[in-house]
Parts: sequence; C-alpha cells; structure tokens
Amino acid sequence: YNLRASAQNDDRNLDIGEKSTIIYKVGARYKQYCSNVGRTMFIDPTPQMEKDYRILINIYLACNKILKPRTKICDVYKTAIGVIKRSNKKLVDKFVGCGFGMGLEYRESNLVLGEKNAQLLKTGMVLNFSIGFENLEDKGKKYAMQIADTILITTDGARLLTPVKRAWKEVAAFTGDDDDDDEDDDEPARQTFSNHYEERRRRRMEEEVSSRRQMEVEKERRELARKNREDLLRRLAKDTMEKTFDQKKSVDFSKIQSYKSVSDFPIDARPNQIYVDTKRETLLVPIFKQLVPFHVSTIRSTTKSEEGNHTVVRINFATPGMHFKNTNDYIKAVPQDRHFVQELTFKAAAGAASLERSYYKIQELRKRVRTRMKEKQDKKSLVIQKELKQIRSGGVPKLRDLSVRPPITRRKSTGVLEAHMNGLRFTSSRDGVKIDIIYDNIKHAVYEKSEHTTEVRMHFQLVNPIMCGKKKTDFLQFYIEVVSSSQDLGQGTRWHDADGVMEEQEERRRRKKYNRLFFEFKNKVSSVSEKYNKERLEFEEPFRPLAFKGVPHKEQVQIIPTTSSLVALDDKPPFCLSLGEVDVAVLERVMFGLREFDMTFVFRDYHRDPLRITAIPKKKLDEMKTWLQTTQILHYESRDPANWKAIMTHVREDVKKFATDGAWDSIFGDNKEESGEEMDDSASEFEPDDGESEADEELESAESEVDDDDYDDDEDELDSEEEGEDWDTLAAKAKAHDRKKAREGFGEEERRPSKRR
Repeated sequence: YNLRASAQNDDRNLDIGEKSTIIYKVGARYKQYCSNVGRTMFIDPTPQMEKDYRILINIYLACNKILKPRTKICDVYKTAIGVIKRSNKKLVDKFVGCGFGMGLEYRESNLVLGEKNAQLLKTGMVLNFSIGFENLEDKGKKYAMQIADTILITTDGARLLTPVKRAWKEVAAFTGDDDDDDEDDDEPARQTFSNHYEERRRRRMEEEVSSRRQMEVEKERRELARKNREDLLRRLAKDTMEKTFDQKKSVDFSKIQSYKSVSDFPIDARPNQIYVDTKRETLLVPIFKQLVPFHVSTIRSTTKSEEGNHTVVRINFATPGMHFKNTNDYIKAVPQDRHFVQELTFKAAAGAASLERSYYKIQELRKRVRTRMKEKQDKKSLVIQKELKQIRSGGVPKLRDLSVRPPITRRKSTGVLEAHMNGLRFTSSRDGVKIDIIYDNIKHAVYEKSEHTTEVRMHFQLVNPIMCGKKKTDFLQFYIEVVSSSQDLGQGTRWHDADGVMEEQEERRRRKKYNRLFFEFKNKVSSVSEKYNKERLEFEEPFRPLAFKGVPHKEQVQIIPTTSSLVALDDKPPFCLSLGEVDVAVLERVMFGLREFDMTFVFRDYHRDPLRITAIPKKKLDEMKTWLQTTQILHYESRDPANWKAIMTHVREDVKKFATDGAWDSIFGDNKEESGEEMDDSASEFEPDDGESEADEELESAESEVDDDDYDDDEDELDSEEEGEDWDTLAAKAKAHDRKKAREGFGEEERRPSKRR
C-alpha cells in the first residue's frame, strides 16, 4: 500500500479477498481550486482491523475539534499522536501524518500539518485533512487504512466540504458464510447463490442511493426556488426590472418627400410605364395616365406571378393599423386620418421585358435601402468603445494566419491577432482593415482546441455589439482550419497505405502545433490583461464529457457547457448562452414513450423571449438535471410543451403579483404528491381536443391500458379510497389542475368547445 498523494494505480488486479482493504480517493478541481476525499473499504475484516480503524476515527474526531482559527498547525499533529499513544503505542510508527493545505496547488508545501510547523490556522484556509496507518499486519495479511476530507476553516471551526459517511458499518462488508455444515455443498451452487445475493445487494444499494439523491435534488431545487423568489422581489424593490426593448428609430411618413414639384420628375419617365428612380429612391407608377410617386420605404412587399398569358406584378403598401416586422421596423404607424392606397396591380403580356425589369429594379432598390437604413441604425445603436492602448515597447503577443467569423469582406482573408494593454486588435492581411476588441467588452472568451473538430478556435462573445465590416455583430471567432473540411474523417486507411499514414502523421503534427500556439497565446493574453488592467481575462474551455446534441437555431449541433456559458461554436451563427443571465430552465416533453425532450431557458430580463433548445436525446435527461443543479439554475419538468407566449405575457403584466404568488412555482412547481394526482387526473378525465395528433391519442390509450392491467387486483381498494377523499385532497387536485391549465396557455382551453357532453 502506498498512501502518498502522488501514488499512481498500476496494472495489478484489485485484491477483494477476505481480510483485505481497498483505499479509494476522489479529487476534483473547480475554477482551478482543488479538493480531495478518501475512504477505506474493508472486505471481511478481522477484529484487529476494526480496532485500528476505530482508533483512526478517534484521531479524526479529536483533531476536528481543534481545527479552528489561531490554532497552531503543530498542535493538530500532536493531538493525533496523543490519541495513538493512549490507544496503541505500536501504531505511532505506522501513522502517515495529518495532511496539508490546499488551494490553487493541490499540496501547499508551507502548510503541511506536521509537528514542526508553528504557523497558525486562519479563517478561509482549506485543508486536505488526511490521516491513516500503513504497513499494518494481522495473521500474515498486510493492510492499510486512510481517511481524507476537504475541510474549510471558518470562524466557527472546521466546516466539512466532503460529507461522505465514514462509520464502521458503512465501510465494512461481510460476504462470507458462517455455517460450517455447508462446506461440502456443490461449489457451482454456492457460487450461484453468492452471485444472486450480490446482485440483490447491489440493486438495493443503487435504489437507496438513487432515492436519497432524488430527495437531496428536490430539497436543493426547493431551496433554489426560494432564493429565486427572494432575488426577484429584491430586484423589484430596487426597480431594476424596467423594459429593455431595443427602441428602433423609425421613418416618419410625414417627413418623406421625394420631389418638391412635378418638374423634378425624371425626364425619361413615361406615363404608361413603371419607372424606378434609384437616385431619389422613389417608385413612379401610372394611375389614370398620371405618374404618382411612392417612396420605396412605404412599400410593404412586391410579388410577381403568371396568370394565363399575362405577367402580374402586385405592389402592397403600408396602411393604417398594420404592425410592421423585420423589413418595415423603421416605418412609423401610418396616420389614421390620411387617404391611402393599399395595393396596386399591373398586368402585361407574358414576357413583357419592361414590367419584369421594373419588378427586379424595385426589389433591388428595396434591398439597398433596407441595408443602408440598417447600417445607419446599427451604427447609432452602438455603444462607444474605449480607444485601444497599444503596447509600443517590448514583444507584442501575436497569432498569425487567422481567419475570422463573421467575415470582414466577401472574400475570405486571413490576418494577425495582437494583444495590447486594454484589448485585442485583428488586422486583415489583404486590405489592412482593423477590428478592436476591448477587454471590458468581452462577456465570454472561449478557447477550443482541435480534438473532435477540424478547427482550433478562439470565440469572443461581446457585451455590446461592434461593427465588423458593414455589419453589427455581438461575437468574433478566430480560427485556423487544421484538417480540410472536405476530407472524409470517417475513412479508414490500410496498414500498407504509405500516403494515408503520412497524411495522418501530418494531421497529428498540425493539430499539436496549432493547439500549442493557441494555448500559449491565450495564456499571454491573460497575462497582458492582468498586467495592465485590474482584472485578468480568463478563457473558458468546453467540457466535452457533458456535451449533448440539440437544435438551438435551425440544425442539430453538439452543445457543450463551459464554466459560465453553454456554447455550440460549430453552429452558424455560433450559439452562446450566458448562464448568469438565466432565471429558470424548464425541461419540456418529459414523458414516457418519447425519445427526445426540449429545454427552455427563461432570462432574468423577462422582456427577452425565452430560448428553447429542441430535440435533446432522452438519455441525457438525468445528466442535464445534475448539470443544472450544479450550476445553481432552478429547473422544472413538464410533460407538455409550454405556451411561452401566453406565459410571458402573463408574467410581464404584473411582475410583482407574479413574484408574490410564488413566481415559477405557481406555474411549474409540483411536489411529488401533486404531480402524481395531476397525472392520475389527466389519465382518467382528460380527452384530447381537435388540435392534438393521433400519436398522442395512441400514447394516452397505451398508458391507460397499462394502468388497468397493473391495478385490476386493487380496484375495490382504489374505489373505496376515492369515495373517502377529503377536502384537502380535492383542493390539491384543483391546484394541480390550475397549474396544468397555466402551462397550456392560461385558460385557453376554457374558451374551446368541450368534446364531452
């Protein structure tokens, strides 16, 4: 046995025979801070093993009492030795020590809990309190034992951060048979019995652990819900829930003037043809043989169709009462007291060149005007960034031959990324265009090395958008393509294919080279930002073991969590969700028979629309719950897709009332009993309406058949219980029914005609 922290596992088989001990340790690193926990498992232990372990427990308890601020570290070690001498002096030479301090380093060399260390314990110190005995022997059998925990020193004493059971009954396992008369039994029969016993025991332990974990998760979820409500009320009290809609500048119809008089009309305009004046951005159309001007911004849409032997062009205009979206966001509502033209239709013989030419000119002009107005609006809405402070002397960290997304120009170009005092600068090698990224404007900096992807990249999600070329963007991504995207990554090579072997070797070399260059550059950027600024720019890395597939935009991609975000850097555009902006997550379509579920994130700013990730594999459900719990994001489950438009409308109408009514608990918060009652109600009383699919009807009927088969024997008992329902039970059912209605659209079903009469 080797109890040192640097000990490594080897290829020898694990000894799980009688009178053996198994020492297992688990270490984790969170935000670069270390932790450790260790326990010893005893297999058919002897009485001497139990005595030695109880001495170890006494050492643990005695030292734990004095782990408090202003205690000398050497006193902890002396306390441990004192307990050993009073119990069994022979164990003094077998004692391995009391551990050491931990932090960013796993083992702080100046905080070893030894007999010569006279330093004082201070509030906030973290210790790897590790005690044990090694090189023990009993009846020719060598063994060792150890207990290790991560402990935080607080003003009230030691706080255990790794609460794992260590009592004797929890770590001792007895597998032998005490009956001596069965020694002559058939060996296969005994082995079969032992296997069945171990299987039952394993299943029972798994069920107990699962049940205990579910209770802990539910307890943590309720605590998160309470904190969520308190935070919402606190934000309301501080009046930080104002609307944050983008207020877009609009074009006022009253200020549009294409021509001052008829004399300004183009000379070549004809009274019987459509004329597109690109200079004045105006459309001249013939009405009763008179040209009437319409500014292109007043046009809602244009269509061209073939009707028999004629070509028909329809022009739709903005009219009173319309709500404009997308292309007409810049137009104010049309005044109600004006005369207006809603639609104009022009017909010409099929193949008429003049009408088709006019149609395409209108489309091109509208596109150009929309682009120009959008660029103008984007520039006005930009937050003025600080000026980049360049490093004039000394070496400037650089990364060359980088491509950028979104592209600066239409042609693909590479450039150089430099790290300066207060930001980064990318310079295009083709035309010298510069893009500055100020450190303070970076929300997330993500570094992804090329292991499972064809690129090595750095992704910067911005707090405020900047201009990239002529477009506004809230992200910038710099990358190098290590493997050609057109190469078949799944194609295998034969052992005698020399060219294939050389290609693979070259690919590995390129991956290693560019991964190293990007890694060194990100470290230099962090150092430069820390040197010249108050805060260090930390790069996050995707944690691939928690990756899952989903559809955040239009296509299915691999989504990977980082420390403070959820990213899919392969998506176009790249998907990046800030976890700090999330208020609650709802897992939708979680029901038996479905292979996929959806996950919707509601933001702390309730005026933002919720973000839904669809088509997540069902096998990832438990993993997602654990991850959400770990990241302290309140989550709920729902069998049906939620009507988020109705829900958010309800929340925005009166946020204070929503908070005092229980916040999200009032919509999704069901405890186990209420959830079960709601499901029973839906199975016995619910009938699908006209909007539901046949697949849902088949699923409901299948569930009802299973319920009937399982509970036929207890039908009388269930009937008697239903007859005796009290007011509390009925009230709980009514509450569950109200919550179900809220999830489906806040009473929309009450307005539908019922199928049951």
